[in-house]
Amino acid sequence: MKTNIQEGFADNNGIKIHYIAINTNTNEIPLLLVPGMTNSANEIVEDLSEHNFERYTIHISIRGRGKSQSPESGYSFADQVSDINAVVNHLKIKELYLYGHSVGSSFAIAYASQNENVKALIMGDYPPFYPPFSEEWSKKVLANEDRDISDKATIAIGKEAEVTNLLRELKELKCPRLMLRGGKEGSLFKAGDADYLGKVIPEIEMQVLEESKHDLLEPSPKAFIKTVNNFIANI
Repeated sequence: MKTNIQEGFADNNGIKIHYIAINTNTNEIPLLLVPGMTNSANEIVEDLSEHNFERYTIHISIRGRGKSQSPESGYSFADQVSDINAVVNHLKIKELYLYGHSVGSSFAIAYASQNENVKALIMGDYPPFYPPFSEEWSKKVLANEDRDISDKATIAIGKEAEVTNLLRELKELKCPRLMLRGGKEGSLFKAGDADYLGKVIPEIEMQVLEESKHDLLEPSPKAFIKTVNNFIANI
């Protein structure tokens, strides 16, 4: 399949949300990917494109990340979740598979709980909650040069964050659900977390990418690609 790339911006109440759509010349249901907290669409596209991930994918940058606009405020959990909705509506997507990495999985759970168009949900190495980001967190992020989140977004997230438990929303979803976690030290979703989640939501599928830490595309995206493709193929 010849790669086709569509790049643009969705308008979310005056805020421009950047997206990159890959392999759009197909009728298959797209897989929409939500990056981790300080990451952007560009980073995931680069990692997956090198390994011929030929599925129709849509990569978004939540506000304040990558090429998306960075307003002075408006970084509540609900505000960030609404960016997914803006891109889906802009592209007129009727059905999608949804993947969220790290805290991006929290956004994905919330979106799936509010919309019936999600055919399957995949979560990447993070428990189902939005954490208590603080000003101390903001300071640590600002000190890290290897990030794709703006200063304004980093500071505002630390000020506006409220802990949100998404276990009930995850449990009540009707679509198939897959939790991916890294098998190496550094994973943020531990074996104990997996045991607990399996007891609370027995129908959830869980897979371990044995060679990965928290970044499931490292040391190679091959295991991630294979696992995601197999999960979707068996729905």
